[in-house]
Amino acid sequence: LLLTGDQVYIDATAGLFDPALLSDRYDLPYTNLRSSPAVREVFRRLPVHTVPDDHELEDNWEPIDSRAEDARRHGVKAFRQHFRDHDQAPIFYSLDEDDFCFFLADARTERQQRDSGSVTAAKIMGRAQWNQMEDWLRARSKRQRPCFLVTGSMVLPRLARAAGPHATAALHSDAWDGYPASLHQLLAWIFEFDLSHLVLLSGDAHLHGIASIRLTCRDHPAHPHRAVVCHSVHAPAWHAPFPFANARADEHLCRDNFTFTVGGCTYRCRVRAGFGPAADGYMEVQVRERNSEQDRRRRRWEVIARHGIDQTWRKRFLI
Repeated sequence: LLLTGDQVYIDATAGLFDPALLSDRYDLPYTNLRSSPAVREVFRRLPVHTVPDDHELEDNWEPIDSRAEDARRHGVKAFRQHFRDHDQAPIFYSLDEDDFCFFLADARTERQQRDSGSVTAAKIMGRAQWNQMEDWLRARSKRQRPCFLVTGSMVLPRLARAAGPHATAALHSDAWDGYPASLHQLLAWIFEFDLSHLVLLSGDAHLHGIASIRLTCRDHPAHPHRAVVCHSVHAPAWHAPFPFANARADEHLCRDNFTFTVGGCTYRCRVRAGFGPAADGYMEVQVRERNSEQDRRRRRWEVIARHGIDQTWRKRFLI
């Protein structure tokens, strides 16, 4: 079970009825979560892996001032105490499960501050994690089995309001498209390392859907004819009772084409995305190797993503 952020809501009352004691503010939500009989039963049955997102700190957290830094410090400490072995355990890490590889990224707590002058260069994570993720992606280029990059924030599709003609439009997004330098470098790595077997897993937006991402680069010195297609699976919220707090499918560019430049090469990205009807729950992802002789020669894999409760919504794609 992969929990992709907002496991608890530190800021559930928007400051109106927050506990006076910091220990209660940051620890009680985790205590309440783990005291649920249903949660205890799920955690008992399954290995559980988690990454944080904004509500472990505060809504739409980014490092804008000293108050935000206090929220980050206390939120990270509580997250580590409840979901890691010790206070200094890294939040991001990689793991292998049944010979499938996962990188669980922290796309929230290491963000750089953004403003109109810095948004085009601001990074969504720190250098140590960024380098480790690059090494993990590079190592996956030699494999044919599906691999999974887990990030609380959605990578693609982009929000329409963040894709305007001016660079400052990115400030309207809290996801990867709000950090274009990081988004573009990640996409360039996916192309460079030929990661058509990569699946991006995310949550946060209270929507469930699938995006197909096709990358080309005609002026690439080594691979001008390469086309890399990877996929993004976005999971719904377990419980999102307030419609005003949920993202809408029509806010996103579900048919999108854009170009970007990294390292002197100009890449073209085509995105085709679709979202399911609003519904709480979870996303179930099934991966299986194709049985035909032709598919076995090409090491083709079939991925089926379905809404875990309303199983009538399902999408299938090949790797």
